[in-house]
Amino acid sequence: MWLRLPLGGATLTMASCCNFAALLVLPRGHAMAATALAAAVAELIVMRKPPRRVLFNAGQSALAVGAAASVFGALRGPGPPPLEVTPWAAFVAAAAAFALVNYGAVSVAVALSERVSPLTAWRRNFGNAYDLLSSGALFSLGILLAVHYTMAGARMTALAVLPLVLGWVSYRRFLAEPPQVEARPPAPRLELLRFPAATGAGPASAPPASGRSRRVLDLARRGTRGWT
Repeated sequence: MWLRLPLGGATLTMASCCNFAALLVLPRGHAMAATALAAAVAELIVMRKPPRRVLFNAGQSALAVGAAASVFGALRGPGPPPLEVTPWAAFVAAAAAFALVNYGAVSVAVALSERVSPLTAWRRNFGNAYDLLSSGALFSLGILLAVHYTMAGARMTALAVLPLVLGWVSYRRFLAEPPQVEARPPAPRLELLRFPAATGAGPASAPPASGRSRRVLDLARRGTRGWT
């Protein structure tokens, strides 16, 4: 399941949940290899991306898993303890490392392709509150998926697919909605006053006088006859 992001033809996949779960239950090298293979197969066969993008996404996904696994292993503690008693700070730091490598690599690639700054690419594709919420939900599901796998096995873990489908549908609708622009009232229009033209008058004549005003005009005309 994937979504097309606004800039650079980048895509957002729900695979982050499974990749994060893999680094919590598998050795670092195994998790990196599984992530790279799964990303390459999905993007080459299902999404039909060009080979250079397949290699890039498989590589950056594996690097993100490796960085997150290293941080998680360093903070998990000696033993290591079971996932259900692991300090929450280890999960948060691992998720932050995963997002930093993943989003950072994609933002740099999009910036080079679209000739914008990496910060602009990140803002256009990931810089919104909904993406932060959806990413947190994916990482949370990844943790629950890993804990559920260690306690109940792979068969019961398949129940986590439905929340992933729900998250995919909701984020897809969010990206499909056009931005809402506040409607503004139309600006007032200024119109010049136009007088009706009198019969026999020129194009710039005044309106015809009536009553007392007409008599005043007649007297004025008679008085000016001697001057013309």
